[in-house]
Amino acid sequence: MPESPDPPAFSKSASETTGPPASGKSESPLTAGRPLVRLGRLRRAHGIRGGLRLEYFGEDPRDLIGMRGIVLEPPSGGAPVPAKAIKVKISPPGALVALEGVGSRTEAERLQGFFVSAPRESLPPPAEDEIYQADLIGLQVVTTDGRLLGTADGFPDHGGTQLMTVATPEGKTLLIPWTDGYISEADPEAGRVVVLDAPGLLDQDWAGHAGTYVRFEVLTLFPGLFASFLAESLMAKALARGLVSVEIIDIRDYAEGRHRTADDRPYGGGPGMVLMPGPLCAALEARMNADGPPPLVVHLDPAGRVMDQALARELLCRRRLVMVCGRYGGVDRRVSELYPGLALSIGDYVLNGGEVPAMAVMEAVARLVPGFLGEKDSLEAESFSEGLLGAPQYTRPQVFRGLEVPAVLLSGHHREIELFRRREAAAATRATRPDLLDPDGPATRPEMPKGLRIEPESLTALDSKTPVSPGPEAADVTSPPKPGDFEISGE
Repeated sequence: MPESPDPPAFSKSASETTGPPASGKSESPLTAGRPLVRLGRLRRAHGIRGGLRLEYFGEDPRDLIGMRGIVLEPPSGGAPVPAKAIKVKISPPGALVALEGVGSRTEAERLQGFFVSAPRESLPPPAEDEIYQADLIGLQVVTTDGRLLGTADGFPDHGGTQLMTVATPEGKTLLIPWTDGYISEADPEAGRVVVLDAPGLLDQDWAGHAGTYVRFEVLTLFPGLFASFLAESLMAKALARGLVSVEIIDIRDYAEGRHRTADDRPYGGGPGMVLMPGPLCAALEARMNADGPPPLVVHLDPAGRVMDQALARELLCRRRLVMVCGRYGGVDRRVSELYPGLALSIGDYVLNGGEVPAMAVMEAVARLVPGFLGEKDSLEAESFSEGLLGAPQYTRPQVFRGLEVPAVLLSGHHREIELFRRREAAAATRATRPDLLDPDGPATRPEMPKGLRIEPESLTALDSKTPVSPGPEAADVTSPPKPGDFEISGE
């Protein structure tokens, strides 16, 4: 395979996309004095024809194809061995690579643990405010109060989630989300990465886990609501394969008395019933004393932090989530005071209880688990994965009721297709969710099409049970809205 005249761009530090601070330096104690940058590591042999599973420290391991000067560095030191990647295939949680001259499993097994490196001069220089993730490998990882956690061991991809693995002196492996909420500073010149000490996160140990990435334990008054959700589709397959585990706990099992009462009237009066603290706290205490990593208690509460893709990635790293599903008039406040955790909402609307939000959270987190969807690209192409909505999708037939599939999607030109989808995703986001492009701006949303909109005066009439006659704009609600019917504030 001919070498590329221009080296492909290698992934910079996560600050390029997620924003943790970076020093902007391009040298580290690990790479200073030697011209090689570690791009990844060969973890184990794959198959009988010499394939190897690759943990890549950048964004796209296919950049290795045609890259000049690739070498393999023995993990225990020694002279690097020249190498050439002839085939790379994305295979979550990493990639499969075929190297020139490696044709058998025996030859591949001899290379297990070797680092894949390349000369620094063959890589594009990082921008002033960027660093190579590879320059962070081997740096000390400390908390903001100076406590040593270990050394940065890698930046694996877990279902589209950008993480940093930390090898501790006790032999544990920590996973730290590479986001502003967890990374305080990344400074190769000082030889350290500073992380924020989030309760429970630094107590996890991912070394040698048995394949179950995350455990969900749900406290509810209605366990039957989860039956079909857990028995169908990809969630059922993930449970069968042991990628995730789910335990549904009936709160009434911890209630006292013949009737197992778990709710009562609110003090001070008011409508509805409130979940009593006794049964809930007894259930939570049992969860805290159960075997496994320390759990994060998630209180499904309309007043909590609104769920988004970034939070789903953070929750994956907690490994064990105990979710409290409220019902009726809410939950006694003393429960969250005795068992603090994360108050979480799935949106600004009212539901009958926390069971539907619990399912939404489980699915959002579980589908980030490596192997849940099967294809890493499926995650990367989805809405919100890069802070944008997804591009429009098309399938057969090519022409449907006079509407044709855009010609570029039929061209087979992968680069042009990628650019088309990025342009369409950006346009859709700008038109319908401009708040995603400007997080500090107003949370604007498109208005309902005029023919379907209920005006405030109509809502007042509905509240008073007065019949409302449809206005001229609402005469034909079955007609599709015209493009001009969508009015975006601020444009």
